[in-house]
Amino acid sequence: MSGASVDFAAPGALIHGRNGPVPLDRIAGSLGGSDEAPAWVTRVVVQSCDGSLALSQGRFQDAEGFVGNYVTVWTRQSDGSFRWTYDVAGRDDPQPPAAREDIEDGDIVVTAIDAIQGLVATCPRAGDPVPPPPAIPIGEEGAADAQLSRDGTLRWRWEHRADGTKYVSADYFYAGQWATAIEESLASPP
Repeated sequence: MSGASVDFAAPGALIHGRNGPVPLDRIAGSLGGSDEAPAWVTRVVVQSCDGSLALSQGRFQDAEGFVGNYVTVWTRQSDGSFRWTYDVAGRDDPQPPAAREDIEDGDIVVTAIDAIQGLVATCPRAGDPVPPPPAIPIGEEGAADAQLSRDGTLRWRWEHRADGTKYVSADYFYAGQWATAIEESLASPP
């Protein structure tokens, strides 16, 4: 798993694995494995105007030291909490070179500045409908799906491509037009 803990999963949550999305409850027992949890850092959060739906995208490093990207979909529950409903991750291929660990006196070390980009869809004016998002192709035979937030201001989709690539995108309504907030093509491990 990437940016989402099993403890925060919604009923029916899906994990997008090597062969496509599978229900978490079907594989939850096999997710343990390591005493060390992955480290993850969120880079982008996009939310619908009404706050009913949000997606987070970021970077992770797993217990084996591999790094990559993840996307998690969060849905507001009836009690007001957010629970994740979909999670996907993929390791970088190729992996970046290992960081230099031997720091000597006089070395100047600059680390990355972690910042989260927060994007919130524009709320339509009373009585003004949100125009539908641009048309998108949906894969065949259950290899893709798309969902729209309750207020129609955020759409996300997943696709499992024939080569095993896991694709996720999110578009949101902002300042009178639709814009892409997240677009990830994630490799499946061999």
